[in-house]
Amino acid sequence: MKSIFDAAARDELVRRASRLEPGLKPRFGRLNVNQMVVHCTGGIQMMIGELNVAPRPGPLSNPLLRYLVIHFLPWPKGAPTAPELIPPPDAGDFKKNLAELQSAIARIGAKKPESKFAPHPAFGEINGNNLGVLIARHLDHHFRQFGV
Repeated sequence: MKSIFDAAARDELVRRASRLEPGLKPRFGRLNVNQMVVHCTGGIQMMIGELNVAPRPGPLSNPLLRYLVIHFLPWPKGAPTAPELIPPPDAGDFKKNLAELQSAIARIGAKKPESKFAPHPAFGEINGNNLGVLIARHLDHHFRQFGV
C-alpha cells in the first residue's frame, strides 16, 4: 500500500499534482479543481497541526473499521467531510493553492511515521503508518477525480 512517507509514492503524487490545471472538470463530486486542491491541502494541514478541525465522533474511530477503511475498502465518492475542509467555490489563486498543496505534501513527507500527529476528526487517534496510507489514498482519490 502506498504511503505519503515513502519517497517514491510522494514524488509520484507531486508529479500528478503538477498535471492539475484550472479548467479540469471533475469526473464525480461537487468540488471544482481549485476547491479540491485547497481541500487536500487542508487535510494534510489538519494532520500536522496547522489547521484545527472539530472532532466528528462516529464508527470510524473503531480500530478494526478504521483499518479496513484506510487499507482495503474502496474509497467512497461523495463521502461527507469536515465543514472546515470544504472551501468556497472561489478558493483563491489556483497556482498559489497548488504550490501550497505541494509544500504541504513535502512538510508531511519530511516527518516520520513515528511522529506525533493530530487526531483525525473522524478516525480519531491514528498512527503514522495508517496516516501515511490514508493521505496517499485521499490524494489519489481526488487526483483521479480530475483525471490525473
